[in-house]
Amino acid sequence: MIPYADVTYFVLLVYVAVPTLIFGLLGRAGWRWALLVTVAMLLVQYHEELHFRAHFPVREIWILLGFAAWQWVTVRVFAGAGARAGWMFYGTLAISLLPLAAAKLVPLVSPKSQFGFLGISYVTFRALDVVFCLRDQVIAAPGTLDLLMFLFFFPTISAGPIDRYRRFLTDWKKKRTRTEFLSDLDGAVHRFFRGLFYKFIVAALIKQHWLEPAARSGSFGALLSYMCLQFLSVLRFRRVQRLCYQS
Repeated sequence: MIPYADVTYFVLLVYVAVPTLIFGLLGRAGWRWALLVTVAMLLVQYHEELHFRAHFPVREIWILLGFAAWQWVTVRVFAGAGARAGWMFYGTLAISLLPLAAAKLVPLVSPKSQFGFLGISYVTFRALDVVFCLRDQVIAAPGTLDLLMFLFFFPTISAGPIDRYRRFLTDWKKKRTRTEFLSDLDGAVHRFFRGLFYKFIVAALIKQHWLEPAARSGSFGALLSYMCLQFLSVLRFRRVQRLCYQS
């Protein structure tokens, strides 16, 4: 099951959205509900087995939990260190990036090996944001629950955007009234259906009538057209991420 890419995932989201609407209208959709939903969705999303070595299957969720422990220890050690510059800072960056590097390099060294999980790049760069903020002393040492929710909040773990810890913490701790919830809901519904329109209508038509014909053609003009469209797609994706971040 690929998040935001197949019908099954959207059906699962209905089971999350309906209780959230009810709790929100009652003014009770707080951090506890967000935590419960995130844990449940992560268990469903990362239940498949990966073959790290031949005859050695590992559930994807265990790799995710191991990654969580790695980043938690890294952040806690760095937060407790007196010196936050120089070798300590750069060493922390390298340690934080190590799981991502392993996820990219292991399949190259051993093609039959699987390592990592969907969204590991996004989560890694969120962890780096925490390290940078600690180095600049703009945040206090994050609590365990705050850090893990920032890293693994399920709507963004696989598709971004790469958020900032300071902004996320404000929303994560905020208790919304019924009026505030309805205002957020109005904006969310507009963005959701706009996203469906872009993905399942606009993007599908572009793929069918532009990308696939250009990929099948061997002409230079078709390949150049294909490259230009991919570049425009990246620009559009970055704009959508910025809009989500500003919201």
